[in-house]
Amino acid sequence: MADVQVLYGESVAATTANSTAWVDVASIAADQFTANKKYLILANQVCVHDNTSNHTRVRLVHGTTPTEFDDALCSWEGQGGGVSTQDHEIPYAYYYTQPGTAELVKLQISVNTTGSTVTNKLSQILAINMDDLGVNNTNYFITEDLVNYNITATPTAKATTNSFTPNGTDRWLYIGHMIHDVVTITDEIGFELYDSVAGVLGLAWEEAEDTADQRGQTLFWAGVPTNAARTLSIRPVNEAGSNVMLRGMCVAIPLSLFAQSAAVFNAAEVDPPNGNSSYATVATLAPTPTNTGNWVVIAFSTVDSDYQNESVNSRLQINAGGGGLVS
Repeated sequence: MADVQVLYGESVAATTANSTAWVDVASIAADQFTANKKYLILANQVCVHDNTSNHTRVRLVHGTTPTEFDDALCSWEGQGGGVSTQDHEIPYAYYYTQPGTAELVKLQISVNTTGSTVTNKLSQILAINMDDLGVNNTNYFITEDLVNYNITATPTAKATTNSFTPNGTDRWLYIGHMIHDVVTITDEIGFELYDSVAGVLGLAWEEAEDTADQRGQTLFWAGVPTNAARTLSIRPVNEAGSNVMLRGMCVAIPLSLFAQSAAVFNAAEVDPPNGNSSYATVATLAPTPTNTGNWVVIAFSTVDSDYQNESVNSRLQINAGGGGLVS
């Protein structure tokens, strides 16, 4: 099995921005990429803003100019209820072909007007060379949908993959991503991750704070699909209004393409304890590595929050009881 090129950039520095000028956070240098290769890029930006009226702005870009990825300029107004200490996350997922001269990829932050400050809490970019895994729509399946769509109350399939047939024994990773433009701030806006055989695998949606918001959401699923032909799609949905999906993307990867993998998916509801001093465990995974080298760890959860003035905290722990990374 050929080695798969995996690149990673991260920043946990408390980098700040207090104007419309873009400030760099996480990045992957151009010389780390391979020219003319296709990459799955997963990025994640967590910020806190000291103002509940102004907007945090985030964008994912490539090149030294730089150039924004399609619809990758996201923004949000500070959370309601006068809370200016809440962290907020914007995820990205892109299928990107590096040009003949490879380009850097980076995340940037700014604010929409002077008079407030946004601070980086966590900035991450992961890039997987998909050409090392094979050919799209043969070895793995990725579809992007760049057509604006007026979201309705009826879940409607977008970014639908080509049909694929798992063997019934191998583990697969599914990823769904959507960036949407807010039109109606009183409605929940989101999408379902939908398997045409298994049905709805997850739902994420949120209410916006301002009509100038442009937000992103990502859902993951990992497991062993049955041996049946299927497609994967995202199904945008909102309670009402005319909010707009700007882009959508679906990814289906058999994890047998990698030397080793492990996954757990827990759909059971878990009620977290009150206060910041303790956490409830949502899912636990204990792989035994047989290969040395770097591992890619992806973790996520969806949370139902019933009170806008409270924050819901989460954390990822690795070897929490012994040596290793605890974050």
